[in-house]
Amino acid sequence: MTPLQRRRSKTATREMKEKRESLTIPVDTFTMNEGVTAQFPKIQSQNSKTMVIQTNDDENDVFSRMSNEEALNIMSRLPIEDIFNSALVPNKWRIIAVEDPACKRRIQRISERGFPASIRGELWTLLIGSTLRQLPRDASYEALKVVPSAFSDQIQRDVTRTFPTNFFFEFPEVRETLYHILNANANYNKDVGYCQGMGLVAALMMFHMPEEDAFWALSRISGATSPFNSMWQCELPGLTKCLSVFDVLLKAEFPDVYSHFEDECVEISSFATPWFLTGFIHNLPLEISIRIWDQYLVEGYTFIYTVALSIFRLCQDQLLKMNFDSLVMFLNMKDHQPVFTEEDLFATINTWKEQIRPIIVKAESEYVHRPRRCTM
Repeated sequence: MTPLQRRRSKTATREMKEKRESLTIPVDTFTMNEGVTAQFPKIQSQNSKTMVIQTNDDENDVFSRMSNEEALNIMSRLPIEDIFNSALVPNKWRIIAVEDPACKRRIQRISERGFPASIRGELWTLLIGSTLRQLPRDASYEALKVVPSAFSDQIQRDVTRTFPTNFFFEFPEVRETLYHILNANANYNKDVGYCQGMGLVAALMMFHMPEEDAFWALSRISGATSPFNSMWQCELPGLTKCLSVFDVLLKAEFPDVYSHFEDECVEISSFATPWFLTGFIHNLPLEISIRIWDQYLVEGYTFIYTVALSIFRLCQDQLLKMNFDSLVMFLNMKDHQPVFTEEDLFATINTWKEQIRPIIVKAESEYVHRPRRCTM
């Protein structure tokens, strides 16, 4: 941030505080444990750092007395951490900020470096659109999560295999929470139900937001307007499309690697299926997966193709030297750390993405759907 930007930010913050102090506004105070661990008492006891947050009811907040233009003017000069701090800016104005073109550009630039951990959950919630809750009046999350679904047994089995080496998932109550989120979504999004890989996405949401917010996030990610909706349906039409499009892109951008794969009889599906089903959560270290989702939620599903192609751009020399077994193991990335660093991957992505995006869009537009028999 330049000195001029810092001065503007301080001025905007001071103006907002002055407006608050000039009004008599009822303020509610509550205590909240830092991070999502507040939901789980056992974990909370091991991470007992607490903070007191003051919140104002949206109806009484000073922002409610401003026009959209006035509020956006103040928020344009605030640090992004303050705009998306629920203790400072009411939900109504954070939703407006996410849709504002100037704020969108700021969010995109910051997503390229990774969102600050302190506001990632807030930003993800707003970008996913899970603030728009649409349950029927006769239903509730509390009811949906305990009513058995057609997938309850399968979900229960898969939950125990989700992030098996992650400390967070050593706690039974955390696994139970993941089960509840997935079971509720299977009852709510019946056209999708449940698909292996969905649990990793739900778990990623759990890392960054409270239980019911994670359910709403998953419900939007698996909803009718999301690319993951067709990815997770029984016949996997979205996955079929992604693998076909990626096959075209790989052949066009890396013909030598593509020919080598043909010689070694390596099918794209043998390694790329979990890439597209989980947005790389299954394959890459968690810290890299989180940054991928920062950008995916801003830029859309073409970004997942960009990540996949960037991996090949970084690793093509090594891939050309490998046989079938080594290629499949290497690209599944399960038994070793990636040969590239986090910095190398995102530098490649962000210097190449504008050039590669129109090529990805063209390949997607030329895709011809061929029905696939359900094997689930």
